Amino acid sequence: IGIFICDVEGRIHEANDAFLRMVGYEREDLVSRNVNWTDLTPPEWRERDKQELVPVLMATGRLQPFEKEFFRKDGSRVPVLIGVAIFEEGGNQAVTFVLDLTERKHAADALREVQTELAHANRLSTMGQLAASIAHEVNQPIGAARNNANAALRFLARDIPDLAEVKESLECIVNDSYRAGNIISRIRDQVQKIPPRMEGVGLNDALEEVMALL
Repeated sequence: IGIFICDVEGRIHEANDAFLRMVGYEREDLVSRNVNWTDLTPPEWRERDKQELVPVLMATGRLQPFEKEFFRKDGSRVPVLIGVAIFEEGGNQAVTFVLDLTERKHAADALREVQTELAHANRLSTMGQLAASIAHEVNQPIGAARNNANAALRFLARDIPDLAEVKESLECIVNDSYRAGNIISRIRDQVQKIPPRMEGVGLNDALEEVMALL
């Protein structure tokens, strides 16, 4: 755990070796006053420190642990967890405890990556199941249309074409195409979360379709 002593203006007066290693500075830098809270803080964090954290610290004498980032000496960043307490009421100096969160962040990133991969695999599995279901549903009217088309060709190939049967086969093909379109329409409604529709069903028509398929 890194520990350093600073004043409310941000000047760091003393620090342990753990903190210096954390931010990549040498003790000589500390002695020559080259280590400063403000310089260690990336720009996007400075306004919050000034407007929110310092007033709370002065009012209550402490800051509950919070996350932020520090610049290392080489310009890279280190994620940290910080807790601060002023030595005495109305005082100007505080002790700060710093925990390096780098390994935890890496572990969290790795976990998120695994979760993303699992979610992707789950989506692929779901898509595969959905594709199989769609193929099964759509193949039925397509197969019926193919059979009716072949039947129409056979009726036309007779010495005396049976135009009545050809007409009936073509009508069945049209109905099959509508059935396929309705299947796609219902699937689209499911994807778009359209509320269920109440529709009447002609039982005689349904039975005739079943008999035709059989």
